[in-house]
Amino acid sequence: MQFVLEVCVDSLASARAAVAGGADRLELCSALSVGGLTPYAALLAQIRAESDIPVRCLMRPRPGDFLYTPEEIDLMCAQIPVLRRAGADGFVVGALTADGRLDTDATHRLMEAAGPDAGITLHRAIDVSRDPLETYRTAAALGMDTVLTSGAAASCRDGRTVLASLLADRDRLGGP
Repeated sequence: MQFVLEVCVDSLASARAAVAGGADRLELCSALSVGGLTPYAALLAQIRAESDIPVRCLMRPRPGDFLYTPEEIDLMCAQIPVLRRAGADGFVVGALTADGRLDTDATHRLMEAAGPDAGITLHRAIDVSRDPLETYRTAAALGMDTVLTSGAAASCRDGRTVLASLLADRDRLGGP
């Protein structure tokens, strides 16, 4: 099993600190105080000018829930190529339906916009989905290679049981 130390950053200074601290990959976002939003391409370009560490950009147009309108999905799909040109290696995405399932149509569109060679992480939308295990399996079936979760709890310590079931499923069936 390979572990990747991915550090969430929202500035050039925090990216520098993460790289100096041994990060394997960065998750770049803005507005961490509201859970993170899509970052600026210019910030990504600044980071790229100093480091070739892999960077995945969070795609989240606003704070709050993960029920995105068609216009918000269009916006994220338009932002992805801009971030790719600025140096993004992958994206952190997740959209839910009103009944709490992974929105496969929206997720597929985001993955298509990213292109076949981009790494794709399912973000913490899994933690508020109706069934994290079902959401995990759907994400794996879509081809996502990483999942960011605290086990549907406020902390990973509190989510140990769910995390254990996700890991067991991954080991049994394969997946991110």
